Amino acid sequence: AAPLVRGLWRVVVLDVCRWGFGDLRRASRVGKMLGHRLFPSARYVIAIDAREQLQATPARLVHDLLIAPRKDFAAVQHPTSATRSVYDEGATVLQKK
Repeated sequence: AAPLVRGLWRVVVLDVCRWGFGDLRRASRVGKMLGHRLFPSARYVIAIDAREQLQATPARLVHDLLIAPRKDFAAVQHPTSATRSVYDEGATVLQKK
């Protein structure tokens, strides 16, 4: 399927089922944590799970979470997540190997 383009944004759906991971929860983290590797020419990468919806425009999210506070990385904590930081998430992933 052709990429979905909305204004300046190109929507890419990653089919993690085809990546060969046994655990789909772990596979879904690849796009989130390695977006800079999957899309090296992208200026911004926003990873959204299938059941999530944006409550603001992508441009607004980038401005509010990255540009205004002058940050390089932003992550929104999942409401049911037990992990509290990217480091905790990495440790959790390594423990489940």
